[in-house]
Amino acid sequence: MTVVESGTNKPVANVSVSGVEVILGQRSSGRCFSATTNEQGQATFRPAPSQISLSASGPPPGHYLLGNSLDIPDGHAKFDFPGGEVDVRLVIPPATGPLISITGTCVLPDDAPAEEVSVSADGGRFLTSSSMSLIRTRRSDRSACSSQRKVNHPGRPAG
Repeated sequence: MTVVESGTNKPVANVSVSGVEVILGQRSSGRCFSATTNEQGQATFRPAPSQISLSASGPPPGHYLLGNSLDIPDGHAKFDFPGGEVDVRLVIPPATGPLISITGTCVLPDDAPAEEVSVSADGGRFLTSSSMSLIRTRRSDRSACSSQRKVNHPGRPAG
């Protein structure tokens, strides 16, 4: 199977792809499987003849897409696999941008370091290779420093 970028049809490396097989003639699902695309945007699975459902899980690590996985209609495929080789193509939108790190110092009104402060951010709806719309809350350390990995929305300042 191959993952390409919409609009350019360029192969996309380092995309997680997951799948599940349903063995023909059986009620229960077969095995689940996953792989990461190589530099040519390709990953190989070796399922038994079955009904297969594949999904691109998001952009490469360190990047994000606005929206969520349901906003990627061509990033999913469901088909009857007879065995042998079948080339399936999944299409994902171009990565909106890289995740960026933000560091800073938490201070009290008198400019003294504020220790053990929880810092959170909101990036709206977005999808990364490992989460959907989640920016983990961080706590400042003894020097009152904290860091976040954040989406950098076009048109919004990065801070």
